[in-house]
Amino acid sequence: MTIRMFSWTEALQVLAPAWIEMVRNLGLNPSHDPRWMDAVVRSHGISDETRVAAWFQERELVGILPFRQTVVRRMGLPLRTVAPVTNLVSYHAGLIASCQAEQLLAETLRQAGAGGWDLLHFNNVPADSATGRTLEAFARQHGSTIITQPGETSPYIRITTDWDQFLATRTKKFRANVTRATRRMVDAGETGMEWTIGTGDTDRLLTRMLAVEAASWKAESGIAISQSTTERDYHAQLLPALAGMQALFANVLLVKDRPAAYVLGCRYNGWVGQLKTSFDRQIADAGARVIDASVRRAFDEQADVYDFLGDAAPHKLKWTSDLNSHSNYWIYSRGLAARMAGGTTRLLDRIRRRGGTARQNGGE
Repeated sequence: MTIRMFSWTEALQVLAPAWIEMVRNLGLNPSHDPRWMDAVVRSHGISDETRVAAWFQERELVGILPFRQTVVRRMGLPLRTVAPVTNLVSYHAGLIASCQAEQLLAETLRQAGAGGWDLLHFNNVPADSATGRTLEAFARQHGSTIITQPGETSPYIRITTDWDQFLATRTKKFRANVTRATRRMVDAGETGMEWTIGTGDTDRLLTRMLAVEAASWKAESGIAISQSTTERDYHAQLLPALAGMQALFANVLLVKDRPAAYVLGCRYNGWVGQLKTSFDRQIADAGARVIDASVRRAFDEQADVYDFLGDAAPHKLKWTSDLNSHSNYWIYSRGLAARMAGGTTRLLDRIRRRGGTARQNGGE
């Protein structure tokens, strides 16, 4: 086994085909695909500081870890931190490795910098996953303090029936709401549901999305795509990347020929993920109508899963009670500063947890 370090640009040039194949074969989320990651890296302006550790068995690529090294202050102490690119944007983050993932981590950290490392930080790792177990085993083997905290809890629908059969399992109120959303959009002047599936005109799709966001509650709250240069650049690069992956699964609701709501989704290996959605705040039920249509199409195309992603918002829980839980991991090295920061963090974490338990018991 050998490990080689690449710059971001070199990794894309040399490793991309094998990397793409590995992500698919391992059943990882498509946000680990180098084309998707490239949209993240370039839009966040971190191409120069991103490195890629590649793990080879003879000439075969068996593991790959894109990461950044930064200095982060924890408990007032500056810690040399190694974090995967997936911490910036990813869904169901995991290690891209077909074997010996723990050794890939160890070798990456050993070669990451002559000055060593203090903190290894992974976000949004699925609970009870191979990656989570690898991180825990790594911490045990190296005698490191590990702090684990809950991450996102994402609702999802496992698709095993057709749409009508699924609706029959929902409550009468749920079915009535689906019918009402359709009727209200007809009354409001719905003129079409514009789909971009697999590939398509991504410039047109982005223009539609920005128009919806400008009329949404997000614009008033200052979180619309167009109000952040990074967000706008990210989506401007993500849409062509998804089209290149034949993975777009987007729909835009048109009311009186104007975009009123959208869902930006991804379809990959039977998985459909709802990446982003928004609606015109002045058109009642536009958001419900566009989401209903997105979910129904996933059923009609016989996907395996419709994943709402993000946290368990109430409108998502109306669809399903199945949840994907995630955890965030901080692993501190045996260095003095890291041990001090990790020990203090662990102590404060225990105090917070005990306080929460005491409040719960007191309320019973």
